[in-house]
Amino acid sequence: MAHQTSPSVEAAPDGLVPGAIDRGDGTVTFGLYALGKQSIHVVGDFNDWQRDADPLNVTEDGLWWIVKQLEPGTYHYKFLVDGELEIVDPCARRLSFDATPLIVVGAEPYAWGDSGWDRPPFNDLVIYELHIGDFSAPYTYRSVIEKLPYLRDLGVNALELLPVFGFGGKPGWGYDPRFFFAPEQSYGSPEDLKALIDQAHQHGIAVILDVVFAHTSRDHPFNMLYPYGQSPWYGDNDMSEPNRFGFPKLDHTRPATKDFVRDVQNYWINEYHIDGFRYDYTLGIGYNMEHGVSYLAHAARQTMPNLYLIAEQSPEKPEIVRDNSLSGAWHVRFSYMARALLRQGQYLDWSWDNADLWPTLLDAQREGYEHPAQMVNYLESHDEPRIVYEVLTVEGMTEEAARYKSALGATLLLTTPGVPLLLHGQEWGEQTEKHAGHNPLHWEALDTDAGLGLKTHYQTLIGTRRDHPALRSANIAVDHLSAEHKTLVFHRWDEGGDEVVAALNFSPAEQQIEVAFPSAGRWRDVISGEEVEADGPCQLGFGASQGRVFVRV
Repeated sequence: MAHQTSPSVEAAPDGLVPGAIDRGDGTVTFGLYALGKQSIHVVGDFNDWQRDADPLNVTEDGLWWIVKQLEPGTYHYKFLVDGELEIVDPCARRLSFDATPLIVVGAEPYAWGDSGWDRPPFNDLVIYELHIGDFSAPYTYRSVIEKLPYLRDLGVNALELLPVFGFGGKPGWGYDPRFFFAPEQSYGSPEDLKALIDQAHQHGIAVILDVVFAHTSRDHPFNMLYPYGQSPWYGDNDMSEPNRFGFPKLDHTRPATKDFVRDVQNYWINEYHIDGFRYDYTLGIGYNMEHGVSYLAHAARQTMPNLYLIAEQSPEKPEIVRDNSLSGAWHVRFSYMARALLRQGQYLDWSWDNADLWPTLLDAQREGYEHPAQMVNYLESHDEPRIVYEVLTVEGMTEEAARYKSALGATLLLTTPGVPLLLHGQEWGEQTEKHAGHNPLHWEALDTDAGLGLKTHYQTLIGTRRDHPALRSANIAVDHLSAEHKTLVFHRWDEGGDEVVAALNFSPAEQQIEVAFPSAGRWRDVISGEEVEADGPCQLGFGASQGRVFVRV
């Protein structure tokens, strides 16, 4: 046991924050919030891990601290609490490969090259959800950098990274964070992640972090410092549900939790230049206009007003966007209905026979949103099975039919009101079964005619959305809907005179569809290149599971 000494209650140095911070003058501050403890020591390779060498002082608010003179170099460290409990730093900024906190003294700060970066309007985004651990070998931040030209050429202008908060290298997607300030070390260094964000900006691509604030991992140091019922951070409240995953639940009505999440957000905004947050599992966070999501959004916008802030609320609750000034929310119902249509059957409570419900998914106000841009639409995400996998294995269709279904889904996704989101590999028809272990993408699919053809289809539609403001407007009119024939026609327009017509055949049979073009003249199908001279309604042929998108020539 370390020698117990009475802590010195003193005012902290200016600018002291929890964690280990190089002050740039040869000194390092170590800080740990631990109200009510008797002693805290910092131990590390700078003091030969002697348990009583460096006792910390404490402020009246319970922030323990010490200032140490250290030579330039890299040091491992931990905290020793009350002479017995050894914990990692909950505010560590950097991790060794074995997830031990590190402090680098005397390092040059990262030299950013994104000074000219300007975030696109949220409504102009095409978001690409990406898991670094599965995306591109060797599955590091640097390996994503190598694919940025590909993503730019695809037309993507926002990456949504699955959690990069340090989770200790365990298998999985990182939804059980252990280190909220340090990037996951198995993917690379903090400088590697900064380089990814920097290079993304230079390629015209924003970076949104999927962040977990509903809970921590079970081995988080917060969960070791106090019994759960006495924790300053954990607990239940009336505005959110009990944690459905069994993790220690952060209580966002508690001052310590609010201070912590505020500091986490500010750190990633300022230190990593991120462009927004996707708040995971907001049902487990809750909000009441003062706490929870309300506070998260307010604190983030106080630091950076034009951040993208997205909620994942399931079951869907559109008012969470309005009540908390968020940019948008995952439009879960769109995904469910689209799956029913593409599978030609039932998905959860949705059926492709419920044609009367189709238009509601395209109408933001009927869906409960104030503007279409608040709906983040998707066919695939990390939470659901792949469309091609389901059509092949669940519905028993052929691989050719499955790819037609994926292409038809893309046509629907990229022409309807809302902000489209793709899951990595969706653009070539990735068909692996969903699981949270290592599940790498099959880039070799782009060497096949089928994979390349589907990717070109996505690329064409994303480019059409970018080039035609009608597809980013709030305006839509459903011109034709047939429950019997499973066909849908709608047109989009903007105030500048741009017009786009989308016609979709969800049936596995070839059909004739009457397409009423909104104005006379020549129209071109951006997918096939075919041109149509319109002067009133036109009967057009459609193949099985085919969509067509027409623009004015």
